[in-house]
Amino acid sequence: MNEPSRQIHLDFHTSEHIPDVGKYFSKEQFKEALQIGHINQINIFGKCHHSWCYYPTKLKHAKIHPNLNIDLLGQQIEACHEINVKAPIYLTVGWSAHDAEIHPEWCARNSDGSIIEFNKKTGNEIEEITSTGQHSDKEIRQKSKEFRPYCNWKFMCPSGKYEELISNMVTELCSNYQVDGFFFDIHFTQLKCYCDNCKQSIKETGYDIGNPEEVNAHWNEIVLKNFTKNMTAHIQSMKPDASIFYNGLTVLERKENLLYRVHENSTKNDLEDLPTTWGGYDKIATQSRYFHNYTNKPIIGMSGKFHTSWGEFGGFKYPDALKYEAAAMISHGARCNFGDHLHPSGEMDLDTYKNVGVAFEYIKKIEDYGIGGKPFSNIALYLTGSYNADDGVARMLLEEHIEYEVVSINASQERINNFELIIIPSSNTLSEEEIKKLKHFQNKGGALVVIGKGALNNKSDKFIFDLGAKYIGPSDFDMDYVQVRKELSNNLVSSPFITYLPGIKSEAVEDSNILADIKVPYFSRTLEKYNGHLYAPNKLDKENYPAVLQYKNTVFFAHDLDRIYAENGSKVHRQLFGNTIRHLHKNLLIESKGLPSSGRITLLHQENKNRYVVHLLYAPPLQRGRCLIIEDVPEIHGVELNINLNEKIKKAYFVNLEKEIKLEDGKSIQIKVDKFQIHEALVLEY
Repeated sequence: MNEPSRQIHLDFHTSEHIPDVGKYFSKEQFKEALQIGHINQINIFGKCHHSWCYYPTKLKHAKIHPNLNIDLLGQQIEACHEINVKAPIYLTVGWSAHDAEIHPEWCARNSDGSIIEFNKKTGNEIEEITSTGQHSDKEIRQKSKEFRPYCNWKFMCPSGKYEELISNMVTELCSNYQVDGFFFDIHFTQLKCYCDNCKQSIKETGYDIGNPEEVNAHWNEIVLKNFTKNMTAHIQSMKPDASIFYNGLTVLERKENLLYRVHENSTKNDLEDLPTTWGGYDKIATQSRYFHNYTNKPIIGMSGKFHTSWGEFGGFKYPDALKYEAAAMISHGARCNFGDHLHPSGEMDLDTYKNVGVAFEYIKKIEDYGIGGKPFSNIALYLTGSYNADDGVARMLLEEHIEYEVVSINASQERINNFELIIIPSSNTLSEEEIKKLKHFQNKGGALVVIGKGALNNKSDKFIFDLGAKYIGPSDFDMDYVQVRKELSNNLVSSPFITYLPGIKSEAVEDSNILADIKVPYFSRTLEKYNGHLYAPNKLDKENYPAVLQYKNTVFFAHDLDRIYAENGSKVHRQLFGNTIRHLHKNLLIESKGLPSSGRITLLHQENKNRYVVHLLYAPPLQRGRCLIIEDVPEIHGVELNINLNEKIKKAYFVNLEKEIKLEDGKSIQIKVDKFQIHEALVLEY
């Protein structure tokens, strides 16, 4: 698919209480903004969360915005096509306020019959510290009784008459406009719907309505899969080349997205994140690596121009922050998309597009070195769907500058066998089929790194892999300490260091190699028995239970090291992990020196161009208030790279630096990057 590279997602959720909607829209001013921003695709609105359409619909249950007097959608499409910009159409699905009020029978329902509501008003509202309504930290300022929580909507069920309305709207749009694609929004795979349509369907399809897990399975396997499958087929029968995306289905924090994979009915995968207040600047790293497994579907990194979250009028990221994000997207082989929100008047904010234009002008220079590339590594992270565990591993790998790819429940045996080492996070959720494939990989000589509870079966009473140890049981304490032995001691303290969580007790077999020991506290902290402010110190003697154990080609961490790092961020834990990987795996494709831990390295393979591209990024995110921002972008000097690829490199050059690179004979090459700011790419042709 010819998916454009520099995109805008133009939100337009506009209340009926706002007058003169679209009054100052100008095709020429709209085109000017897109040209200033170097935009080649923009998602525009057919229907918003308030339920209003932005074109003169003639459908029975659809209404144009009551204060709009022009065909805004039609004029935007014309303006885009006049300057060769694609314009997919946005349609809301999961949230539609007016529809929910007029047709409550279309709403998704809880088991007690109440409407499922996102960020529901409780009567004791306080002002939220984020506009997403998903975070627990809140200001202590009471709001009025009339206050509506931020991002507060009733959920719709895409079945029955409501599904029919969306399908008819697609037909109407495809019949009346030159349609480039569709962006369907709001699909929450963790829901359990008990509306009349779903209750009838649950009965007919044999799910157990008394079992919440089966109700959720029905929601995914029947409601969402049927909706997305039918809608895609419907669109392709009229517009076979249209792009199609269902937002919410690529969010890896929701384990249901890995399990049910409803996203497979899209033609592309947008990876939504607002890093200042959502998942942070590293979220795209694992997301992109997972969705690159769908080799025939383009991926798009999706962020926003906002300082905080969607719909923030007057919020801005500065050009350097946008440039870093866009370059990061390219470094992961993704196209770029920044979210904006059109003012109700219809007038584009040119300052926004000047800022975006700085980023996208640079992207025009480097996009050829990312788009079409795939992540390349001999190490894989096995996603379990337990977010803190998966994310903790990813963060340690990224900060240790260890390249990785991603596999999960849908990976074939052949795909798994492609790697030399696979890392299993600390989640005992693997199915029998997954365990079988991973054991086959292990038995064929593949190396496994198994973290904490990832070694246990679903009942947590025995090991599922041959780890060279006998499972004893959970710890007797609420936390403990680790002390490394010589093999893992490189730049790591020799003293015992705290783990914050307890380790699994196991007994090593005779030919296992203990790499680190557990030391326990004198006692767990209770009301009756305590020491100082925090935990009791460690006993001097080590326990007979290993903290890190190597057996043949497998390493076992007794602790949930990934969760510990995700929650505490202590360098000793990351270094323990990095030292262990380097001890077990002697064939890292890239080794670096001189790049700070907040710098990022990615390795892409552009097979059709016979080249690899090493991307370097540096712009450390800073915590400012409730936001994670990029502001300081210092120049980095003297980064050294040792690159070990199974290819004879014929030519090497930097995209930005004017420096001749002389290559020595051999497959291992050493290159010094004298300096770069924000981003540099090293191209290796073979």
